[in-house]
Amino acid sequence: MNRKSVLVLGAMVLLLVHNGKADPVAEPNLSLPQVPRELAVELGIDENLPIPNYFSGWYYLPETLELSKKLGDAILFSGPLDLGTVLMLSTVASARNGCKYCLCAGFIIAEGVDVPKDTLVAIQGDLPNDQLSVKENSLMQLAAGLTTNPASARESVLHATETGWSEAEVAHAIQVIALMNMNNLMAEGFGYPPDWIHPYDPEATIPIEECGTPQQREVLLEFLGIGDSR
Repeated sequence: MNRKSVLVLGAMVLLLVHNGKADPVAEPNLSLPQVPRELAVELGIDENLPIPNYFSGWYYLPETLELSKKLGDAILFSGPLDLGTVLMLSTVASARNGCKYCLCAGFIIAEGVDVPKDTLVAIQGDLPNDQLSVKENSLMQLAAGLTTNPASARESVLHATETGWSEAEVAHAIQVIALMNMNNLMAEGFGYPPDWIHPYDPEATIPIEECGTPQQREVLLEFLGIGDSR
């Protein structure tokens, strides 16, 4: 068993036991189908690692699982916006949808790419925020508006371009926001329990200020190749 697998198994134990007692465990709203191991491996999950719960939600329509994974990777990890900005947009959308499953993973990854923790906490609340520049605020306001009031999109898009974002960057932001809203609705609809990629506390409240233990954070960042993966 390799180092990554050992780390994940340790993190899974920590999902169940914390400070000497069992943590609350969320129950899914629907039964989650078993994803074939060979398919999970094809999609990048090592054969020794547990299959994340979001794979199971998509597997209700098996042909959508691979498509959703490719779409997510393309939007989140390519395009003109840097990963830190993408994760901030994801945080804004997930917080407004109350999706702790998605919010937790994004929070950990954002810290891994050096987005300040106080910024991640702040953008879960009211916008604009004094910690951000006028330009940054405009894109985060687009994420908030498009999530909670899609009819405000034209005004928000124009404001973002007026503050210095290119049309290509705003287009990428819109795709990120739309993707996260879809992921949020999937997570909330199915009621995904915590897993090693999303080690959230079901009883946590938003804004979250911390997510997962140091070991759980290390597992996710190492899996993604972010930070010190020794």
